[in-house]
Amino acid sequence: MTCDRLPRQLNTWTAVGFALLVIASPAIRLWGSGGSYLLSGHASATSGVSRLSGYPRGDCVHCHDPHTDPSGAAYLLFAEEENACWGCHDGGTTYAADAKSPYSLPPANTSTDYYKHPTSGLYSGSTPSTHRWGETAASAFATGNRHAECADCHNPHAAQNNGTPGSSVHTPEADGNKLSEALLGVTGVVVSAWQSAGQPFSSATYSLQTLTSTTTNYEYELCFKCHSTFTTLPTYSAVGSGEFEATKITSTHPDQVNQYQDVGQAFNPNNKAFHPVTAVGKNTNIPAGSFVSPWDINSLMYCSDCHNRAQGSAGDTGPHGSNNMHILERQQSQQETGSFYVALCTKCHRYETYVSGTDPVTNTNFRDGTNKNLHNQHENNTPCYGCHDSHGANNPHLINFKTPQIQNLSGGTRDTYTMWETLPSGSTPDAATGGSCFLNCKKNHSDKQYLR
Repeated sequence: MTCDRLPRQLNTWTAVGFALLVIASPAIRLWGSGGSYLLSGHASATSGVSRLSGYPRGDCVHCHDPHTDPSGAAYLLFAEEENACWGCHDGGTTYAADAKSPYSLPPANTSTDYYKHPTSGLYSGSTPSTHRWGETAASAFATGNRHAECADCHNPHAAQNNGTPGSSVHTPEADGNKLSEALLGVTGVVVSAWQSAGQPFSSATYSLQTLTSTTTNYEYELCFKCHSTFTTLPTYSAVGSGEFEATKITSTHPDQVNQYQDVGQAFNPNNKAFHPVTAVGKNTNIPAGSFVSPWDINSLMYCSDCHNRAQGSAGDTGPHGSNNMHILERQQSQQETGSFYVALCTKCHRYETYVSGTDPVTNTNFRDGTNKNLHNQHENNTPCYGCHDSHGANNPHLINFKTPQIQNLSGGTRDTYTMWETLPSGSTPDAATGGSCFLNCKKNHSDKQYLR
C-alpha cells in the first residue's frame, strides 16, 4: 500500500488505525463529508478523475499532492480554487463536464452587470478567495464575504453522475425541481415552514443542511444559500443596465412595488403568483395550448431552467456563465420589427400565443372577446418584464408594472400592483371574465376594461 493511495484502501484498515487518522487528519474527515468518496463520480474506476499517468482512475493523488504542492494551494490541491477543477473540467478531458468555457464568454462582470457567477474573478495570483471548507454561518455568504467558488455548489467528494459519465444534467420538466446528482453533498437552506404571503422565510423555520438526496432535496435549496435572507444580501445601485436593467428591484418611484430581490420571498408558495420552483403554480386556468411541450400547469421547474449557459454556446449545462445578462440561458428581451418579445419566456410559453398571435385567441385569458389577443397587442409596445415580475409576486399573474415607462392614470391612488385589477364577482367584467387597467403604456388605459 502506498501513501498516495490511502483513501482507496481505507476499507482494509483496522478500526483503530482509521479512528486515529480521522482524529488527526482534517483531509480524511473531508473524504467522508456529505457521503462516501468511493460512491462519487470522481472516484469511479472507469470514468473517475485521471490527471496523472501511473495512477488508477479515481485516486486522490490526481487532485491532492500527498505531501505538499509547489503551488502552495489549500487542502494540498495541485492548484488553487477553480484552477484545480479546470485541470479537467476544461472541455478537453474525457468524462469531465466542461465548466470552464462558460466563464470565458464575454462580456466580463461589472459592478451592475452580471454574466457569470464570480468564480474566476475571486482568484488573483497567490491571493485566494474567502471560501473555506465547512462554511455554516450565514455571514460566510454575506455582503463583504460573497463568493462563488466551485466547491460552494459542488462537493467533489460526493458529486455523482446521472448514469452517463461526465453528465448529471436534469431533464427539464420531467425531473421537476429535485436536486441533481452534480449537487450532492453541498449545503443548502431547507425550509420547514413558509411564512404568510409576501414574507421571506423565518429563521425559526429554516436551517442550513447538507443536501444528500435527489428525491427529498431540491436545487433551489442550494440557491437560497446566497440569494435569500438566509444571509445578508448586497445593496445594488442598479441590477443590470440598459434594456436589461431590473429596475423594479431598485426603483424609488412612489408608485413602484419593488420586485423581490430575496428569491426565498419571491418563491414563497403562499404568494398569489410565482414561477413553479418551490411548488406548482397558482394559476391553474392557463389554457393548455399556450405552453411549449412538455410544460403544463402542473410542471415544476429549476432555477437553472432559466439561469444557464447561453443557448448554443460552448460548455456544459449549469448556471456558470452566459453572454446574456443575469446568467440567462436566452436573451431576456429581443426586438423584432415593431415588436418586443422575451426569448427566455418563449422557451416555455408559446411564441405563437403571446407574440405572433397566430395561435387561437382562446389560448390566452388576456383577451377581449374571442377575436382580440391582448398579449399579442401589448408585445408591440413592451417586453414581458414591463408587466410581469420574473420570479414571484404577491399579486395575481405576476402582474407588477414597470415605472416610469408605464404610468399611473388613477390620480395617485394606485400602485404598480393595482394599476390592473380583476373586478368583484357580479361585476361586468368580474374576476372570472376579465379585468380593468388604469395605466398608460403608450396608450391611455384609464379604466380600460376587457371581457373574455
